[in-house]
Amino acid sequence: MAADYQPVDKRPAYLRRGVATTSEYPVAIDSVLTAPDSGTYSLRDSGGTLVVDAQAVTVTASIATYAVTPSSTQALGDRYVESWSLVFSGATKVFERRAVVCRTVPYLSIPTSKLTGAHPELTRQYPNSTDLESFIELAEEELTLWLERQGRRAELVIDDGALDLAMLYLALRNTFRSLNPGPGTRYDELEQKYDRLAERELESVVLDFDADEDGNITEAEADQTAQQIVYTGFTGNPRFEGY
Repeated sequence: MAADYQPVDKRPAYLRRGVATTSEYPVAIDSVLTAPDSGTYSLRDSGGTLVVDAQAVTVTASIATYAVTPSSTQALGDRYVESWSLVFSGATKVFERRAVVCRTVPYLSIPTSKLTGAHPELTRQYPNSTDLESFIELAEEELTLWLERQGRRAELVIDDGALDLAMLYLALRNTFRSLNPGPGTRYDELEQKYDRLAERELESVVLDFDADEDGNITEAEADQTAQQIVYTGFTGNPRFEGY
């Protein structure tokens, strides 16, 4: 069966209210980034009302993009939907993705130098930093899901680097998983080590969470731990084994 076009990034789109944001939608076939010939972008709210109606996308570095600016009075929330109608070799493919209109775009990321600083040998294993960036991006997806499964949206976490250590552990876990040849090897031990460290870190991390979306942190919203948030874990496994 012929391979189909698949989205590369499954994270929601974060659109800052009142600020121009370039939304991107990379698509791959057989894991190879594939540029659309053309396409349109639409954005609708939770009631189905179009905020943006079928506007032409721009293709930059093989990725469909659209610069969207939610109005300063646009309702905040995570029930928006982006629709990307993209044309590949004459065939139209429609992709939809959840979008969030927010005050602040979350930044759950770390530089690749954090990974190579912890394990300098990774510069030899992965001389192209793009590979390490993919492991960091996967860790970002996992942290976003971890927050959502606690009933917390990533854009409402007022981040002062509180999740950086968890990001590092998850990214290193992902890296050594890719190198792991099998049970009992050094890379297997490192994968399991960072999996445990990530789990422990997220059990004790303290976050400031803007629950009422007013842009401020009250005493009741400050210093929330995973236990206060009610951690539910990943489906089928208490550790971070994907989703």
